[in-house]
Amino acid sequence: PRELWDLASCSLVSWCSSLEESQSHILTRPAVMLVAVAVCKLAFAMGELLGPVGHHPALSPPPDSNKDWTLPPKLREEWAEFFSEGVFSVLLPVFVTVSSSLDPNIISNLIIAL
Repeated sequence: PRELWDLASCSLVSWCSSLEESQSHILTRPAVMLVAVAVCKLAFAMGELLGPVGHHPALSPPPDSNKDWTLPPKLREEWAEFFSEGVFSVLLPVFVTVSSSLDPNIISNLIIAL
């Protein structure tokens, strides 16, 4: 139902904001790292499902993953106009900050987890 998509989208934006606030602990607290990985995986899944289709082959999901999803009207539009910016404008700077950390061992463990 529509309400679940709204819940997932709003929660994802909220969780991204929480990660932004706690980014200094992503590499030092395992629980924060696990939440960061889960949020990134959800952002990837939502972006893959709701992102642009047909604009450029690199932006479209692979042919075998094109399932017959019945999505609520305007969900892709809402994702493109609001939710995706709220998610990726936070996750990208957090990723850059974390990946520029001085400890390459921790970074490699985080990348493997993703």
